[in-house]
Amino acid sequence: MRSFFAAIALAASMVGAAQATTVYQFQVTSMGCSGLFCEDWSDELNSLTISMTAPVGELQVLTTGWPWDPVTSYYVNENIAAVGFDALQIRVNTSEGRCETSWLCLMEASLFGTDYLQGSIRTNSENHDIFMASSGTDVWSGYLNSDRGPTTPDNRPVYTGVWRAVPEPGVLSLLLAGMVGLMGLRRGEGARVTS
Repeated sequence: MRSFFAAIALAASMVGAAQATTVYQFQVTSMGCSGLFCEDWSDELNSLTISMTAPVGELQVLTTGWPWDPVTSYYVNENIAAVGFDALQIRVNTSEGRCETSWLCLMEASLFGTDYLQGSIRTNSENHDIFMASSGTDVWSGYLNSDRGPTTPDNRPVYTGVWRAVPEPGVLSLLLAGMVGLMGLRRGEGARVTS
């Protein structure tokens, strides 16, 4: 019986260690635009992800001249493990401490996370820039400017959405492995009792 409880404790600690990084994904809840040349950016916005290693995170990065003559003017990163903004041509290399988007790349984020993410995010690149923020709730609102279409103030898409924590595949596989191990231990204890 002791080995059964030890296995439970081991499985719980493995799942806890795997949850050290939380991945958040944006989900658009509404999108609007009042101009004649409006585009739907829901697919691009729904692909955005941010991974954090703690509940509070901050990222500030400005790089110009990538890839020919890159200059990173500043880089501050507290607890942001990865940024998945490729659909908006924002590529932040957190391990190298720079933004890897042609010519101009700026990202500033101040975040607080639990099951949902709160805070503010601003990006600017050669082709796209966005601003989004939450105001004390899990609902975010923002706008997007792009060279892809005429994004004058009338044509600029405005949207609302939420950043939700998504389970990582590693956590689920560790949980499954722990459960299989527990079933094996349980079966082994039953075999000893009957022999």
